Amino acid sequence: MKIDLPLLIITLILLSFGTIMVLSSSAYFAARSTHNEFFFIRKHFIRVLIGVALMFFASVIDYRKWKKLSGILIGSSILLLLLCLLYTQTRWISVLSISFQPSEFTKPFLVLFIASYVAKNPERLKELRSGYLPVVAVLGLCVGLVLFQPNFGTSGVLLMSGFLMLFLGGAKIHYLIISTVLFLGLFFGGMFFFPYARMRIENLLNYSNDIMGRGYQVHQSLIAIGSGKFWGVGLGEGKQKFLFLPELHTDFIFANIAEEVGFIGSSLVMVLFILLLARGVKIALSAECRFGELAAIGIISTIFVQAMIHIGVTVGIFPTTGLPLPMISFGGSSLVASLFGIGVVLSISRNGYEKRFDSEWRNRRAHLSRTGYRRSVRL
Repeated sequence: MKIDLPLLIITLILLSFGTIMVLSSSAYFAARSTHNEFFFIRKHFIRVLIGVALMFFASVIDYRKWKKLSGILIGSSILLLLLCLLYTQTRWISVLSISFQPSEFTKPFLVLFIASYVAKNPERLKELRSGYLPVVAVLGLCVGLVLFQPNFGTSGVLLMSGFLMLFLGGAKIHYLIISTVLFLGLFFGGMFFFPYARMRIENLLNYSNDIMGRGYQVHQSLIAIGSGKFWGVGLGEGKQKFLFLPELHTDFIFANIAEEVGFIGSSLVMVLFILLLARGVKIALSAECRFGELAAIGIISTIFVQAMIHIGVTVGIFPTTGLPLPMISFGGSSLVASLFGIGVVLSISRNGYEKRFDSEWRNRRAHLSRTGYRRSVRL
């Protein structure tokens, strides 16, 4: 059994670096709020262990089993999102003192569902009523339920990854254009329906007019990034962690990275995510079936898109969304869901490798039977 070592190594590097940065960015806040500077890093480390265990569990399971379970998984996600909306009225659900965000697990589950839907009949997305509209309805339901939590960052990630899957699945372009316009109308309409979302857009456009109020987070994030310059102020030596920039260990951890390890360190993080995407594309291209191909590219693209949105928020390109940096930020649901997705991609790579190995072995046996093997028999 062989899995893709480059993807595994990239993932472990991101997890290790993330653990260091969570410790650096959260220690002072933990000491002030809980009187235990290791409070957040202990919780983070436990979640890393759970996520890594789930990743290896998913990597050794034949990924094609998720094809059969994809309907159950996305159905469970929708029920939990409804529970969040109607009962808890938050983004979280607590079971036996364990809280988790269903929206985070909806990301890989939605990818698996669309990949399974397309793989069962590759031509079905070309039919509007019987093929395209049913899967778009599921996508719209997931996006809408997350949007009205409200959670605009995650709903945006679901929207982008969903339409990428539909495009790769062979949907007609004019179907996608019309759907995109309708979904964007829903998305931006939701933004203006919720005052806090409208305020965040206004803050992004005019943050410099109120740097001590609405524009405070973006302003402090840019100060952190600028302070890091080329090499950074030194690991653990950042100043924003002293309660100047709220949510530093979660929503703005990239700002802490840029401050402490500078342009070099933050660029290396972006390079790692680019390599993660490239490796995922390569695994998708070598997958042995259509489901594996779409699942691999969908999962990796979702992680990459979330990472780029997080980075865009910290540098002031996007409004504040509350999205963690995958496999680096403190946060249990996002971390575990991302590692589950990586485990599925590793399973796809393992089966793709076995397919290539079997093909090469068959070709080699055929070649030997035509040449050396027959000569050795005659001797």
